[in-house]
Amino acid sequence: SIKAYILIKADPREIPSIMLALSTFDGVKTADVVTGPYDIIVFVEVKNQDELGRLVINKIHSLEGVKEALTCVVVRI
Repeated sequence: SIKAYILIKADPREIPSIMLALSTFDGVKTADVVTGPYDIIVFVEVKNQDELGRLVINKIHSLEGVKEALTCVVVRI
């Protein structure tokens, strides 16, 4: 499986609806509203890179109010 953190910049007015939508997506383990340069940090675990791509591009980027999403894949060293 692939684990990743997705850092989202969002329109503050849309954060409640974004959080609600994120809670329904397969693979999303946690989603938290945070302080700092990003507004939401999402932790996901999916089967493979294709599934991660579909989640980020087709679902997260399509949410109203999402301005930017940065995906950081967890690596094992």
